[in-house]
Amino acid sequence: MTHPSLVIRGAEVRTLNAGVPRAQAVAIRGDRIVAIGDDHEVKDWIGKGTSVIDAEGATVLPGFHDAHIHPLIGALNALRCDLTSGESVEDYQRLVADYAERVPQGWILGGGWALDRFPDATRLCGLLDKVTGDRPAFLVEYSQHFAWVNSAALVRAGITRSTPDPPRGRIVRDADGEPTGRLDETAMELVRSLVPPPTKNELKNALLVVQPRLFAAGITRWHDAVVGYDPHDLPMLDAYLDAAFEGALRATVSLALRWDRNRGLEQINDLVKARDTARVHPLVRVGTVKIFQDGVCESRTAALSSPYLARRPGAEPDHGISMLAPDALAEAVTRLDANGFQVHVHAIGDRAITEALDAIEAAREVNGSRDARHQIAHVTLLRSADIARFGRLGVIVNAQPRWAHRAPTGDDPLVVLVGEERARWQYLFRSLQEAGAPMAVGSDWPVTTFDPFEIVHVGVNRAEPGEMAPPLDQAQHLGLDEMLWHYCYGSAFANFAENDVGTIEVGKVADLVLLDRDLHAVPASDIAEVSVRATVVRGEVVHRAGC
Repeated sequence: MTHPSLVIRGAEVRTLNAGVPRAQAVAIRGDRIVAIGDDHEVKDWIGKGTSVIDAEGATVLPGFHDAHIHPLIGALNALRCDLTSGESVEDYQRLVADYAERVPQGWILGGGWALDRFPDATRLCGLLDKVTGDRPAFLVEYSQHFAWVNSAALVRAGITRSTPDPPRGRIVRDADGEPTGRLDETAMELVRSLVPPPTKNELKNALLVVQPRLFAAGITRWHDAVVGYDPHDLPMLDAYLDAAFEGALRATVSLALRWDRNRGLEQINDLVKARDTARVHPLVRVGTVKIFQDGVCESRTAALSSPYLARRPGAEPDHGISMLAPDALAEAVTRLDANGFQVHVHAIGDRAITEALDAIEAAREVNGSRDARHQIAHVTLLRSADIARFGRLGVIVNAQPRWAHRAPTGDDPLVVLVGEERARWQYLFRSLQEAGAPMAVGSDWPVTTFDPFEIVHVGVNRAEPGEMAPPLDQAQHLGLDEMLWHYCYGSAFANFAENDVGTIEVGKVADLVLLDRDLHAVPASDIAEVSVRATVVRGEVVHRAGC
């Protein structure tokens, strides 16, 4: 017998496999699990050359599978002008000034700022001008749905008070009609189109920076929720493929190609070509197309069935933005479905969610039922009438549980925007699960942390770690085992990988995570304090704490 290359023993193995739910030890040969059992059973497998890890009673789980993350975008911003640590306008100005001194020429690029840090958001560009001078600056907000630019960037783009808002976008203006320096949704492209795009090597470097961080968090696979395939877009697909062929990419990844809302159905041929290109390497799966159907509530661009309560100065009440007209969305989804693509729709507002469900249902009526595993990401404000449709249509809820908590201080901004009644429609995970909706879990990093234990904590507690405020509708919480199931198996299923990973079973790929304690012995209030001791990807230990 060829002995295993690795054995983990003395563990609380939670297999997520109902047939053998718990064990003490796991044996791995090459990239596969070859034995699961108690310590005595697996002891006989240990031979010369077998590495042995004593878990000392800590939990072993299937590796976490992040079903919606933007690792290259997040890492690229972190390598540029990173504002994520800022807590105030003054912090942002200091961070920008430090970056401008370190990188003394060219555009000032980066992001990670938050709009709620600005007590007065009417003249953002003036605040940036003070620390950038005549160098143009383009800084993306943490949600990736709007940008902060300075006067030099506005001048280069020719944006003035007379510049009309682009379709599906907004140049935010003050009471006098002057641009404030904030650009929402497609209005960002007025400046972004002038910015030198990152090179493939820059993106590969970003991947090499973020990959060990993901492994350290226990994330063994991920779905990059939007990559560019066009030479004029970010060359992310090429960066992933190059890293895979060079041996630098160690995880198996799935990628969603961006649907260009400025083009029509003719782009499907390009999407098919990009999918065929990616099939040349087994670690890179491309079979998904990402469609943005709306924006976010903070900028009043999430698409609602009833108007926002809060109005912009001098503006009529609005319902947000549907990025594609419902008929155009249905036609796009139907054609993509006919070409064998999985569709991944960003939908936050209740109207956008309904439009996405309508489009998926229309595709089924035209093309017939198949194992498409279409998914809708975020599903923030959900009308009760649409809950059952997820289960009936088999549409996967790509959930971000880290968002399912009350605002930490002061008035809840969502209540201000939509009112108390609609704010109760937030993140109805329990109702969706009971309706039979498949569910996957993603972080949406860099929007919020990719730490699985913070995400699980909020999914279970419906409150921030350490938060003393009442939970956000505790009746909609998920239990610990339910969260783990959706995070590991559900996300694997969403990415057509459940036969390889998602549970710990003999014959499956050895993507595992060893924690620093017994997770099920931890009080629910302390879940976020759990950390990773070791991570195994395809049978190889890729992370050990302290090493």
